[in-house]
Amino acid sequence: MKTLTFTKIFLLVILCVMVSDTYAQDRKVFEKGDISLNMGMSFGLIGYNYGYGNRSFPVPLTANVEYGINEYIGVGGYAGYLGVSYGSTGDRYTFRNYSFGVQGIFHGTEIMNEVLGLNVDETKVDYYAKLLLGFETYKWKYDGNAIYGLNTFSDGSSAVFGPALGIRYLFKPNFGIYAEGGRGAFGWLTLGASIKL
Repeated sequence: MKTLTFTKIFLLVILCVMVSDTYAQDRKVFEKGDISLNMGMSFGLIGYNYGYGNRSFPVPLTANVEYGINEYIGVGGYAGYLGVSYGSTGDRYTFRNYSFGVQGIFHGTEIMNEVLGLNVDETKVDYYAKLLLGFETYKWKYDGNAIYGLNTFSDGSSAVFGPALGIRYLFKPNFGIYAEGGRGAFGWLTLGASIKL
């Protein structure tokens, strides 16, 4: 249910952004004062093994917001949700994970063009590196009668820290897609949509 609601909100925001075009065509993908909202899904989950058998497909959802403090550096926060259920009737496990924290982002397209002599279109393409610092909590629930089910898994929490490299491509001045490789909120690869507010 939470995934369905998130998807509806996400699609509504994308529709609103696609019909509006408030930015000039010659604006760079990232500039001082920009606010961007990025929503996506993580793949290559880090540190989780859900076993086998009948289970729901885990779709880790992530969102982050970024504010440009100058032409190269952005800061912001991120949050994520992962819910998985598996097993059979009378012997079912449910796993819930929440991840949240802060991020710092360095946007390097302009520097790459100058130093390496590249000709990357800065109004469409944004190469960046980011560093995450956060926290995640996870909780297991078991619905069944097996004695081992109560003691197999434990709830807990852990720190999230790691770098990632990313690329963002804008189809319109305020809407595009992004891909990040490295330590994300949940996985090694995150894909999604990016909206400039």
